Amino acid sequence: MRTTTKARLDSLDQQLDNWVSELEKYTHEQHNQAGENRGWSAMQCMHHLLLSEKYSLQYLRKKISYDPKVDKVGFSAYWRMGVLRIYLGLPLKFKAPAMIATDKLPETSDLQETAQAYREHRLDLRRYLSDLDPKWYDRAVYKHPFAGRLGINQMLGFFKWHFVRHQKQGDRAIRRVAP
Repeated sequence: MRTTTKARLDSLDQQLDNWVSELEKYTHEQHNQAGENRGWSAMQCMHHLLLSEKYSLQYLRKKISYDPKVDKVGFSAYWRMGVLRIYLGLPLKFKAPAMIATDKLPETSDLQETAQAYREHRLDLRRYLSDLDPKWYDRAVYKHPFAGRLGINQMLGFFKWHFVRHQKQGDRAIRRVAP
């Protein structure tokens, strides 16, 4: 695994651990209380993130499994990633892809169980990327629904900024119900 990829994975894991530590200060009921205008609860935000990353890894595995001919990551992919980062930072509401939309999220869930499932997924991602042939790191093998073809490290960058967006959303839901 490349050093930059390992560093990104470490950062993602730290991001998750920090949020879980913050959420541990609140009750199960507060974790699962809907946000403003019947928006997602903090736990629904976490499930959305987990599903997004799981489906991304599933896509990556399938795509690479048949040894496709894919372009190298070029300028346009970096540009699209920049646009995606801006997009994720906007305070606007966007419709989630059907596979990870509201109807796919549990009404309630336990923080520790969800965090454990998330950590297990991240370990699975880390193992997969550790065993991956290095030739794939320079290829646009990941397809984001909005930004299109990106490389593996760009996918991890998407995970980071997507996490930031929904962590803020989950934190707003918690602040709405917590003293």
